[in-house]
Amino acid sequence: YEGMKPKDAARIFNTLDLDVLLQVVSEMSERKSAPIIASMNPDRARTLTMMLMEQKSLPTLSEDLTQ
Repeated sequence: YEGMKPKDAARIFNTLDLDVLLQVVSEMSERKSAPIIASMNPDRARTLTMMLMEQKSLPTLSEDLTQ
C-alpha cells in the first residue's frame, strides 16, 4: 500500500476489516500512512486513529515481563 497513490489505497482501506486495517497501518511508516488516512472516509479515519492511539497506549508483553 505504501507504493500506491493515497486515494487508491484509501479506497481499499475503507473496505478492510478494522482489525486487519489496524495491523496493516501499524506496520507502515507514518510518513506513508498519513496521506492515505487523510484520503479515507472521515468516520473510518477517526475510528482507525482512535484504535492506533489505544494500541500505542497499551503496555507490551515485553514491558510487562521486565517489571
